[in-house]
Amino acid sequence: MPVDLSVILPSYLSADVARRHIPVLLAHLRSTGVSHEVILVDDGSHDGGATERVAADLGCRYIEHAVNQGNGASVRRGILEAVGRSR
Repeated sequence: MPVDLSVILPSYLSADVARRHIPVLLAHLRSTGVSHEVILVDDGSHDGGATERVAADLGCRYIEHAVNQGNGASVRRGILEAVGRSR
């Protein structure tokens, strides 16, 4: 099924924030009926895999930068790897 909307979320040492807020985002997206994907781009957090586990638990795509490259680089990478018609 084609994806209408890709939501890119850059993340740096924010697994706890993601765990609290992504479910709200997902509930809203589901309520709209728009096909979607949520991409969590971990910008070199080195948090013992916490961000990756959050992404897996919540059904998000996970992309990892080995080292911190900044917010812009994370957003850019997410946009390049997204498959949604709108990003």
